[in-house]
Amino acid sequence: MKIIKAGKFKEEFKKKCGYCDTEFIYEHHDIKPDFRDGDYVICPICKHFLTHGESPRSVDRYKDC
Repeated sequence: MKIIKAGKFKEEFKKKCGYCDTEFIYEHHDIKPDFRDGDYVICPICKHFLTHGESPRSVDRYKDC
């Protein structure tokens, strides 16, 4: 295989807001990092914070310590 011209890889994610039912597509540069609670995006209509990817798992802090 030989690449003649490399294209740009455009990764898009689809999300539905649980607050206002807006469905939207966002790209990697729209994701805001948060190391404590997980990465998030902001709904373009109601401005609520929505988790990116899987929902964070609940962790029993007493068990893990």
